[in-house]
Amino acid sequence: MKRQFSIRVITGFIMLTVWLSSAFAGPIRVGFHDTTIVGGTQFDYPIYIDSLVTGLGVSSYQIEFTFDNSFLTFISARSESTLTENWGAPVYNLISPGRLRIANAGSDTLTGKGKLVIVRFAAGIYSFPTYKYFSIDTTSKKSILNQGVPQMIKRDGYVYITSPPAITISPTTWLMTKGETKQFTVNGGKAPYTWSTTNPLVASINNTTGVLTALTAGITKVVCVDSAGYTDTSGTIEVRSLALFIRDTARYQGQTLNLPIYATDATGLGIISGQFVLSYNGNLWTPDSVITTGTMLNGWSVEIGTPVVNKLNVVFSSSSTLSGSGILLYIRMKATNTTYGSSAMSFINPTFNESILANSTAGTVSVMQLAPVNVTPSGTQTLLVGDSLQFFASGGTGPYTWSVSDTSRAFISSSGWLKGKKSGAVTATAHDAIGATGNSGTVNIFDFRLSVPDTSLIPASVVDLPLLVTPNTVGFTSVQMKVTYSTGSYVQLVEVISAGTLINGWSTDYLISTGNGTATIAASTGSGAVTSGGKLLILRFAVPDSTPKPSTIYINLSNVVFNQGIPLPLIDNGYFTIANNAVFTISPLSGIIETSAIGKKDSTMFTVRNTGTATLTSSLFVSGSGEFTLSTTNISVPPLDSVKITVYFQPINAGDDTAEIYFSTNDPYHSNVAAKVIGKILQFPVLSLSVHSINFGAVKIGQVKDTTVTITNTGTDTLKISSISANNAVFTARPTVISVAPGDAFVDTMRFTPAAVTTYNARFLLTSNASTSPDTIYVTGIGETSLNVRDGNEVPRVFALHQNYPNPFNPSTTINYQLPVTNHVTLKVYDAMGREVATLVNEVKEAGSYEVKFDAAKLSSGIYFARLSSDGKSQVKKLMLMK
Repeated sequence: MKRQFSIRVITGFIMLTVWLSSAFAGPIRVGFHDTTIVGGTQFDYPIYIDSLVTGLGVSSYQIEFTFDNSFLTFISARSESTLTENWGAPVYNLISPGRLRIANAGSDTLTGKGKLVIVRFAAGIYSFPTYKYFSIDTTSKKSILNQGVPQMIKRDGYVYITSPPAITISPTTWLMTKGETKQFTVNGGKAPYTWSTTNPLVASINNTTGVLTALTAGITKVVCVDSAGYTDTSGTIEVRSLALFIRDTARYQGQTLNLPIYATDATGLGIISGQFVLSYNGNLWTPDSVITTGTMLNGWSVEIGTPVVNKLNVVFSSSSTLSGSGILLYIRMKATNTTYGSSAMSFINPTFNESILANSTAGTVSVMQLAPVNVTPSGTQTLLVGDSLQFFASGGTGPYTWSVSDTSRAFISSSGWLKGKKSGAVTATAHDAIGATGNSGTVNIFDFRLSVPDTSLIPASVVDLPLLVTPNTVGFTSVQMKVTYSTGSYVQLVEVISAGTLINGWSTDYLISTGNGTATIAASTGSGAVTSGGKLLILRFAVPDSTPKPSTIYINLSNVVFNQGIPLPLIDNGYFTIANNAVFTISPLSGIIETSAIGKKDSTMFTVRNTGTATLTSSLFVSGSGEFTLSTTNISVPPLDSVKITVYFQPINAGDDTAEIYFSTNDPYHSNVAAKVIGKILQFPVLSLSVHSINFGAVKIGQVKDTTVTITNTGTDTLKISSISANNAVFTARPTVISVAPGDAFVDTMRFTPAAVTTYNARFLLTSNASTSPDTIYVTGIGETSLNVRDGNEVPRVFALHQNYPNPFNPSTTINYQLPVTNHVTLKVYDAMGREVATLVNEVKEAGSYEVKFDAAKLSSGIYFARLSSDGKSQVKKLMLMK
């Protein structure tokens, strides 16, 4: 008795010592180490314990961290070759995209430091190197050692992902007809390249140039290898035996067209029948009949169906085989009398011998209007020598030819491009195929351009305004003009400056009349003529301080003569503004806001800038929809500054919406401005399950048990489930392919068919187009024998505690156990420190199978152990609570 007491005292002292050392030990750093990997590969990324944990009693952990799931895919976690190798495989749960929780526990405590657990990821491929960060979440005990003692501190890390060397074939897929060629190219890698195909009987390729030649019907792929050995393989290259095509053609209104349907070489294909659907524009054409005389189908039986929705079905057959190439047959079409235009005629599903698919190429078949020739652009036009103006003809019968009234002054091409040669006036004439003509308006041709640039100037005592000319081919040595400007009693022209201009050094005279705001200018030279462009001269204006701001001074040039009238200038008058005002600009002019659901608020931003010299003020409001709101309705922007305005979109109805943001500003030139905003609700399915776990209980071997799961689509797009499969064949689903409309639900059947006396734990994976795919349903069931029968009831053969389900769980789980004989039994739950936290059974039980619910709502996350004891026997199962 004393010896037992001493052992208990010593054991308690050891446990107290471990607890004290853990409680008073410093924080333990747990985290990631930075590393580098190659994109497109799988890699192991360990979580390390960087501090010594020997003697700290660490027997369990839970780590929760985030990562970039848009580029990284979690694969698995393992404990081999780590500090926790003796604990067995860790438990992990992908809580949400980019957030993973891993936990483990063992009967022995950790020693030393090093790798705690190894996590495997698959990395995507970036076109350039990038950093991806991993961050451990230590808030709310999401990441702890034991139950929080010793304390954990984290170290975040990153992986640097480099781009793998690669080459890329273009195009990736292609559809060809026998006898055609296609040039393939490659991007990346290092020359020289070697080309080949996976099926050289279907298509051959020049191994150095990459030109593919289609040989016979079938499927192949193109392979390219660079000098470094890097390889790329294209997608499917399909070669078909023949093709149908329509060539572009046209007829006038009311005319009949025998439309030829062309076919490539059909010799040797054994074709004795065929079918295609001709799609046409019923507003322009009406099918009438078919003609086979003189065609490949001469003597064949050909039938056409009644046109349905602008589609004509054509079927043909014969006892002899089709051969040769050319016109397969004619389809007689009648052009409408009431309208005209162009449309495509194309084929739908051209098939021969019911199994030979043919390629097809559509043609544009036009109905032309019988009307006078119209020439556009109409009206008077201006053109500079050397520039071109495109004229178009319509309404007549093409092709058109063109002429110009004075070939010394302009040239016009066969396509209607008019090019100025010399100053003067001309007209262009279009001639159609049946003699109709149409004339343009007068085209005034000028040798060059003389312009007053519109300018906004900051206030100053004087301002200089240049007169600009473009280059000319004639050249000038003299110029005279009259300048008129609006002034009132403020801005006055005080000087004409030639220095630094094209007439620098010329003899220049000018006379300014300040009373009526005019000036006459004359300049000439005896040296070389001017043909280049630039500043002709500069007008200098005096701006008194009393000048109102802003003030706009309009400049008008008249009586302009260069030399004796040639070269002839095209004059663009203008103005300059003495500004002291705000200048409003906004970017972008339109924006799009996308949100994921009705009632969800999202936003975009607009930037208002003030490029003026005075403070910009503006009121703003939304017009057109009540689903948009603004962050503010009034703004004030200092000169050369900007503000950002947030526009919110919170839809209350389905469908897109549009509104305008109106600005009322103090900018005199932009007093009322509108920006457009579009709100869109993204369409996507959402998969919702009625249950996430199923317990089939005990089922006899050779029998089945069914249950149902309701699958609901709470999204806005059709939910498409492509497969439902379990990782153990004893669990099946019917059906496994399902389509669920938005707002609808589908009831699927799950079946358990045990094959052995054991406890089955598995999961169904539901693969779909939902963002949560694959979704998981955890399942469990017990297979029982039907042989041991006592008093008409099945009696288990062995004493057994089955694994709880679900596991991990939150907050409750189910525990099954079986007894071969009647006896007193206890079922208790302990935490990772060995403390009893719940007694689930403590009584005499008859032989049989039992099920117990364990509710851990009041317990914290971590590792727990269930212990079943009876008749000197016991079994233990590990339970994982994850909240």
